[in-house]
Amino acid sequence: MSLNNIELSPDLHEMTRQGDMDFPIQYYMDDFSRLSGLSIPLHWHQQLEFFMVFQGEIEVQVLQDKIRLTEGQAILINPNILHGYRQGPCGRALCPNVVFSPELLGGKIESINSKYIVPLTMNKNLPCMVFRGEEEWQKNILILLDRLFSVLQKYGSCNEISRWPILPFSANQISSVSYEMTVQDILNQIWQCIYAHREEIPLAAASHNDLASSVRIQRMITFIEKNYQKHITLEEIASSADVGRSEAARCFQKYMDMSPVGYLISYRIRQAQTFLRETVLTIEEISERCGFSSPGYFTRVFKSIVSVTPSQYRNPVNAVK
Repeated sequence: MSLNNIELSPDLHEMTRQGDMDFPIQYYMDDFSRLSGLSIPLHWHQQLEFFMVFQGEIEVQVLQDKIRLTEGQAILINPNILHGYRQGPCGRALCPNVVFSPELLGGKIESINSKYIVPLTMNKNLPCMVFRGEEEWQKNILILLDRLFSVLQKYGSCNEISRWPILPFSANQISSVSYEMTVQDILNQIWQCIYAHREEIPLAAASHNDLASSVRIQRMITFIEKNYQKHITLEEIASSADVGRSEAARCFQKYMDMSPVGYLISYRIRQAQTFLRETVLTIEEISERCGFSSPGYFTRVFKSIVSVTPSQYRNPVNAVK
């Protein structure tokens, strides 16, 4: 992922190309301290995704459910499932992940796809699989993911990755004269382990309403994050997802535990914090850029959320103890 929010279509489909046509897999190393809002917004793609927490803590949102992952734990997101990530309270989070086509597992062999791949990837009651290492088979998957990330970090396409930290995976000394075959072999070992223990993986019903609501909430969030600098109303937020005010409020309460206006204000404050840390803009300029009606109102709201004034946030040594 890049420093900026990922490019999304109106229906929240991630537009990033994952790998290339010959080898459709892409490795990422997300340093959440560098990501806008310390988060990756809700999105979906047609590929599978393995995501692991190497350092820190992450809250993963899958449809309406929120899942806490700590160091050494991982999650598999199935294709076409809305999901997003947010850094937890334990400081900087470093998270290797890989997005890849299911074709790397079964190729074009129909008997393999229909028997072993599709029943798991297209099961609407199985939006994700969490691996915490509590069982021996899960520990094996986590070890294999360490090997997979190590190989991809060493031999895979760099893209934006060269700007991120190189992680000391346990299998960092691994070498390969056939990088693509090694990656495919590890993926198949992981999948065989998952398939062998498929009956132990808990199901979670994903109703049509859940899917519709999750798309609506991200459309509204996208609208807010693109227009937060302007004066926007609840009606405009709701209209961005083709719903009424009450449905907008219901969606935000369900997915974000706050109102649409509450999210707008919190997002403005997060952006203001970034401006205060990274620019020399005045308080008045930041207030205007973040959509507040006046510097005084901005200061009151900022202090109510952050517990210090904007000036104290920018210069902590001057904060009242």
